[in-house]
Amino acid sequence: MHSIITLGNNALKCMDIPESLYQQIGLNGHCFPLRNSESAQFFQKLEKQLKCLAFQNPGPQVADFNPETRQQKKKACMSQMKQNFFYEYTKKYDKHGRLLCNDIDLCDCLEMDCLGCFYPCPKCNSNKCGPECRCNRKWVYDTIETEAGDVISELPFFVPD
Repeated sequence: MHSIITLGNNALKCMDIPESLYQQIGLNGHCFPLRNSESAQFFQKLEKQLKCLAFQNPGPQVADFNPETRQQKKKACMSQMKQNFFYEYTKKYDKHGRLLCNDIDLCDCLEMDCLGCFYPCPKCNSNKCGPECRCNRKWVYDTIETEAGDVISELPFFVPD
């Protein structure tokens, strides 16, 4: 005896048929007989795949879903993550405008002995801040170049990322 599967309109049937008969299975027009041992394995695989495709109720989380609340929670979580993990590592200057890596008060012109060659900063009143205040700044100037690409001055030491 052989087993065969017939797929109809949303119906799945298993029929035992004699060895001499070959029926069409309905998948791409191919037919193949299954022995009882093959049949058992085939049905186990089929049952497993059908379970994966079956609807699984997600529970009350979806029914009680509020996009606004979810967005607020996500924003708070991301903010907390940034504060805990990334904030200290990305800052290059402290709250007074001194480099965090070596505590040097370097002017944005990158000259070590400069006492400040810019107009007073509107935020911190320092003459060492260029166009953007150095207090809690997350980046440093590494070179000062002309429009032609000539380097006027470079960062005199290494600043880690």
